[in-house]
Amino acid sequence: MEKGTSERLRSKSDRIIKLWIEQVEKDISSAHRQPSFIIKNAIPEFLDQIADALSANIERTQARVKSDEVDIKGTGAEHGASRANIKEYTIDQLILEYHILRKVIFQVLEESTPLKLNEIEIIVCAVERAVNDAATEFSKTLDIVRESLSATLVHDLRSPITTAKLHLELLLLQSTDALAKKAATQVLKCMDRLSSMIHELLDASALRAGEKVSIQIEECDLEEIASQVVAQFNDVTPATPFIFKSTGPILGRWSEDGLRRTVENLASNACKYGTPNTPVIIEVKQDSNLAQLTVHNEGEPIPNEERDNIFQEFHRLRAFEKPGWGLGLSLVKGIVEAHHGNIRVESSKEKGTSFIIQIPKNLEEKATKVQSPSTKLAL
Repeated sequence: MEKGTSERLRSKSDRIIKLWIEQVEKDISSAHRQPSFIIKNAIPEFLDQIADALSANIERTQARVKSDEVDIKGTGAEHGASRANIKEYTIDQLILEYHILRKVIFQVLEESTPLKLNEIEIIVCAVERAVNDAATEFSKTLDIVRESLSATLVHDLRSPITTAKLHLELLLLQSTDALAKKAATQVLKCMDRLSSMIHELLDASALRAGEKVSIQIEECDLEEIASQVVAQFNDVTPATPFIFKSTGPILGRWSEDGLRRTVENLASNACKYGTPNTPVIIEVKQDSNLAQLTVHNEGEPIPNEERDNIFQEFHRLRAFEKPGWGLGLSLVKGIVEAHHGNIRVESSKEKGTSFIIQIPKNLEEKATKVQSPSTKLAL
C-alpha cells in the first residue's frame, strides 16, 4: 500500500480532529456541557494507529487481519469510560461520535486522492473495533457507577430505618392509646418492608457482580416457615385466600431468613399475578434427600417467550402491567442456588402457574445427596 495515505492521515490529523469536534458539538447536545470534549491523547493516538496500519503493503484479503492487529483497545476503552462519567451522555451518542469520526476521516483523506478498497476496509474495521471497545467500557463503567450508588444509598438508609423502628417499638410498648398503637403497628410493618427492600437491593448488587447471595445456615423447619408466611398473607390479603398443604415438619440445615424471603416473594408474586378471589396454594413436602416448596396460583399463564428471562434481575413480565422493581424472582433464584437447589416454573391456561423449588436437606452432604437440577422429587 502506498505510503501517501498514511502520511496524509498523519499530516491532517489536527484538521480531522477539529472537524470532528465541530460536527459532534453540532449533532450531540450533551457535548456542549462538558469542560473538555476531547480526550486529547486518545484520539490523536487512535489516528496514529490507523496510520500505522495504512503504512504497510498488504493485500485486501489481509486487511481485516491487519486492522485487528492495531492496538485500538486502549483508546476505545478510555474513550468509553470517559463518556460514561458524563451526565446525560448515552451509548447511542458515543457510537455516533465514531460514525462522525469515520465520515470526517474519509472526507479529509479523499479531498485529493480516492482511497483504495483495502484502505477503506482498514479504516472501517479499526473504527468498528474502537466502537465496540468504547461501548463495552461505557456499559461496564456505568454499571460500576450504578452499583456504587446503590450500595451507598443502601448503607446510608439502614441507620435511620433502624432508629425509626426502635422508636416505634418503644411507642408500642408504652402507649395506651389504641389508635396510636394501631398506627404505629402499620408504620412498623412499612419499615420492615422497607428493610426487606434494602436487603433485596444488596443481594441484587451481589448477584450482578457475579457473587452468590450470602446465607447463614442453621437448623430450621420449612413447614413452620411456610405456614407462618401463609398466616401473614391471610391477614393482609383477604381478597386472596392462601391455602397451606403439608404432611408434617420438614427439618433441614438452611438459611431461615433466606427461605422466608423466598416464600414471601413467591407468595407475593402469586397474589399479584393470580386471578383475583382465587386461592394461592403453598405446599411443602420431602423425601429422604430433598425438600420441595411449590407455590401455585390460577390466572393467565406466563408466555413461553418470557420464561427464560423471568429470573433475571430488573425483569418484569411484559404481558402484565404490574408495579415493582423486578428483583423478586432473581433473588429467589439466588437464594435457591446458594442452597445448592434448583427452581423451575410450570405454567398453562388449564393448570395455572407453579413455581417449584427443590433444595437438599443437608448442605454439608450436598455432593452425595443432591439430585441433578432436572430430577423431580419422587413422592
